[in-house]
Formats: sequence, C-alpha cells, structure tokens
Amino acid sequence: HYGDGGVLPRTALLSEWSSPWLISIHLMNGTWQVQALLFAIAVFFALMLLIGWKTRLATVVSWFLLVSLHNSNPLLLQGGDVLLRVGLFWAMFLPWGKEYSVDRSLSFQEVSTGKTVVSVWTAAFLLQIGFFYLFASFFKGYGEPWLSGMSVYYALSMDQFTTPLGEFLRGFPVLLAFLSFSVLWLQKVSFLLFFSPFFTRTTRTLGIILLMCMHLGLAVTMNLGPFSFVSISILTAFLHPDIWDTFMKQLRTTKRLGLKIYYDAECGFCKKSVFFIKTFSLIPETSILLAQKYPEVYTDMRKHDSWVVENFVGERYFGFDAAICIAEHSPLLRFFVPLMKLKWVRLHGEKTYRFVSNHRQRGCELEMPMIEPRLSFLNKKVSAVLGVFLIGYVFLWNLASLPDKRFEHLIPSEIAWVGPLLTLNQKWSMFAPIPSTDDGWYILVGRLKNGTEIDIFQKGEKVSFEKPSNVSAMYSNERWRKYHMNLSDDRNARFRPYYASYLCRNWNGTHTAEERVEHITVVFMLERTKPNFAISLPEKKILYEQNCVVPLPTQPRTPSEYSC
Repeated sequence: HYGDGGVLPRTALLSEWSSPWLISIHLMNGTWQVQALLFAIAVFFALMLLIGWKTRLATVVSWFLLVSLHNSNPLLLQGGDVLLRVGLFWAMFLPWGKEYSVDRSLSFQEVSTGKTVVSVWTAAFLLQIGFFYLFASFFKGYGEPWLSGMSVYYALSMDQFTTPLGEFLRGFPVLLAFLSFSVLWLQKVSFLLFFSPFFTRTTRTLGIILLMCMHLGLAVTMNLGPFSFVSISILTAFLHPDIWDTFMKQLRTTKRLGLKIYYDAECGFCKKSVFFIKTFSLIPETSILLAQKYPEVYTDMRKHDSWVVENFVGERYFGFDAAICIAEHSPLLRFFVPLMKLKWVRLHGEKTYRFVSNHRQRGCELEMPMIEPRLSFLNKKVSAVLGVFLIGYVFLWNLASLPDKRFEHLIPSEIAWVGPLLTLNQKWSMFAPIPSTDDGWYILVGRLKNGTEIDIFQKGEKVSFEKPSNVSAMYSNERWRKYHMNLSDDRNARFRPYYASYLCRNWNGTHTAEERVEHITVVFMLERTKPNFAISLPEKKILYEQNCVVPLPTQPRTPSEYSC
C-alpha cells in the first residue's frame, strides 16, 4: 500500500490527488526500505507514548507520522483513522503524561489522585468527541432510511462489511428497525449526556456505557477495522475522576500498603528504577525509602549487594527474589509469578539482575537529554485564544460538511486551508445520510501464457462468478477491504491502472515464465441492495483491463511502462 512498488506509487498520488496540503515525509522516497524505517520510527514513538516517556514529544511525533502515513495513501482511510488523528492532535496540548508514566516516575513524585485539569485544550478535546457523535446524528437526520428504521438493514446488507452474526440478524426486521432508531437517538442525546450541567457523573457514565455497547455491537456484526476500538478508547476521556479513584482504592490492600522498597541513596539510576517499577506495577501506596536511613536494612543491602524489598510482615527479599515479591503484590504482574518462580527463570533473572546491578553507574550516563517541545505558544492567553479559535473552526467545519447548502460557505476562503493543513478536516457521515446500496465482490481474471484463466484474487483458483459464502472474509485486512471499496467507485477510476499494474508485478514477479499472466481484467460483481428485503441479481462490471508486459522480478517497473 505504500511506496513505488505498491498499489499507489508516489507519482500517481501527486498527479492524481489534487490537494495542495498533502504533506507527507513518506513521499520522500519510494523504496520499501525507507517505508519500513518510517514504520519502525513510528512504532518507537508509539511505545514511548504508551509508557509515557517524553510524553509530549512522543505525542507530537506520533501525530505527525500518522498524518504523513494517511497522506501517503488516502484510499485506505476510514472513520476510525480520522478520529484517531484528530484525537492525537488535541492530545498534543494535554498534560496526559502527568500520571502513571515514566515522566512521572523520573520526577520522583508520588502518583496523585483526585486531580482535575481544566483548560481550553481539555475542553476542546472533549468537545471534539462530542462533535463526532453530534454531527453523525445530524447526517442521519437527512436520510430517509434512518427516519424509517431501514438503515441498519441496508448497512448489514453490505457483504463486504458484514460478519456471520450480522448476516444472521438480517432475518429479524423488527430488531433491525429498533437498532436503527436506537443508534440515531443515542447519538442525538450523547452530546447532552456528556455535557449536562446536572448529575454530570451519572449522565456521562450512562453515555459512555451506552455508546461502548453500541460500538461493541458494531464490532461483532461488521468488520470495521480500527473504528470501534478507537471509538471505545477515546470515550474513556469522559470517565469521571471519581471512577478512576474508586478503581485505585481497590488496589489499597493491607499487603500492598505494607510493601516497602529500599534503594541506595548513592545510586541515581536505582532511585529512578524503583519509582518506575512502582508506577507500572500499579502499587501507588508502596513506600520508597533510602536504605541509609535504616541501619539494619542498609547492612542487609551491603551484605547481599542488592536492593531490598520488605513485605507487610517484615520479610526481606533481595535480587530477583525481590522482583518476584513485587510481582506478587502487583495487580498487573501477579499472573507472571508462577513463571518467574521456575528454576531456570529465577536463575537467568538473577543473572540479569546482577548484570544490571554491576553496571548501574552506566545507567545514569546513558540518559538521553531529549528536549520536550513546549506548546504554550508564548503565554497562556495566546494559547487559550488559539484553542478557542481552533475548536470554533472545527465546529464550523462540521456544520459546513452537512448536506445543507445553507452551511456550505461557513468557512471563509481565506482560512479554508487551516483544516487540511492541521488535518482537522473531518466529516462524520458514517452510513449516512443514506447507507450505500452498492455492494459486491471482486474477481481478478488473469489470462496466463498458456491461455488458462485464473482468479488472482483467489490466489490462482479457477474463475467462478458465483457469490462467495463470506464476502468480507475475502479481504486479508481492513486496509485491503477499504481500498477495494474505494476502487469500485467510479470517482476513483483514475487509480485503477495503478492497481492493475501492481497485480501484474506482484504475480509475475513470483511465478515462473509459464505461469506468468499476460492479461488482467478487474471485474466487480455489483450487487445493489433493494428495499424491503427484495432479492437483487448481481451485475458484472468490468472496471479495468490491462495487458501485462512481464518485468524482471528484481526490477519492478512503473505503471507507465506497461501497455494498456
């Protein structure tokens, strides 16, 4: 999907995609090695973000690399990608590395609870999520199928999405109508539930539970890729602080409250390590103490040349056994305790501990001074004004995206570039106003040198125009499904030659001379969904034909080098 050897080479994207704001470092080089390197860098910063190390920097770079990736092949994108992208944008301005993170651990501060952060940017982040559901409901209000209760029937009739459970539910018309109205009204009231000034904790919790159930229902009935999981994850931003605190209170058992970890005051690396372990073991009440202040403990520390962990009854543990003791008290790590107690694991664990202990002085030397970007924009007032402008801009952009001509010119042309440049351009029209009635499946007819015809889509099987038993299972992942659905749209016909060329290269580069394909016909079996459960017959639609000039496997050619 990326690079010059894929379905959309860089030259094709730059010539066929008209947006002047297509900024992507993935387009700087088309080789697979460079693409792989960029993916590896993205993984590294994603892991930094996951554990909260240099959180602000990790968020900024992760957002930039995600935008770059999205811009390198827009034909693969869906609603979940847009939601993730805009969520990361607002998150760049949030202090979400202040709790349960490496940043917190390395600041040697205890994890706090009950702390509330209020700013223009936190409000903007929550409003963005609210806009997602609010404008999705507005789009649905313009569609007759949503108002008549037929929308879920149309959605589940799209075989490219539907799972076996979704196909089963198509047999219950009354249930489908109930689900249609439920989705419509749940999205309508979700904004009120999120921002109600009365009973806020109750209304937000109710909204979160209902919307999470909706997304889980979508996930088990339709193959929507990352959409459902991104939506569920981002909803947790609305969880009331009391809920998080209640969860943490459950961790405050007598055993955990009595756990103590002693470290050597002369070892900065040791201090950082124990705070890190405390944070990510989810034992926030554990005492971190200087061994030198307790002569008896310090004597044991020097005797065993080790850190010291003491449980609530005063038993002390050293080396890898101390790590096992901490794992036994951790709600996250206790499941690994049986494995850690295995003889060979303990042996290698102790060796690893001794190696780290013997080189702990180098640990401080290896610290990388990475500058955290400051996004305060000179001062808090300027930052607040910018935040208000951007969230107001997003609101107007969403209004202008509605199928209502009264709103289409809300964004002045002088600032229309802001949305695409910052990738805040969004349109929450999932299955709305009218779910697509065009469905179908692909047949890639390849004629071999010996005259035999095969279906490349089915890995060389005999060509058959019969409908597969499970259309959605034909695609190896969500990206291929979305790409093929976009390609079947005549508005994207200009991208079909590049796909056909890719098929030629991919097949001929991995088969013998006799098995190489000479001609490819991209066929889409169009199946239109009719109202009231009426049966429709598929229509054979030839999207594109191409003769394949056989390239050398090690020298893939560009689309222009093939005869059509």
